[in-house]
Amino acid sequence: MYRAACLVLLPLVAHAGDTLVDPTRPVTASAEVHHAEGVLRVEAIVDRDGQRLAIVGGKVVRAGDRLAWGQVQEITSTGVRYLAAGRIQFVALEIPKLQVRRVSASQGNAQ
Repeated sequence: MYRAACLVLLPLVAHAGDTLVDPTRPVTASAEVHHAEGVLRVEAIVDRDGQRLAIVGGKVVRAGDRLAWGQVQEITSTGVRYLAAGRIQFVALEIPKLQVRRVSASQGNAQ
């Protein structure tokens, strides 16, 4: 009897958990690719040793990538340059770049 009840309730429990939240996803990231028709949104830019990648509409992109909205030409520290319909476009990062301050060893020990 218990096994039969579990088999009947299992699909209901699985359906209730359809919306999963990624705890590592930036707060500013959206699940939608576009907020409005034809408007791209750059959510993050990562630069590591001169290699840049960006998160545009929830997808990770690199220079040279071809996507439905165009081809990524360049990722700068402030946005993404891309080619769409024969025209070069630029979409800026919505969040200003954060300034990170390093704490020196002498400042870190002062209390």
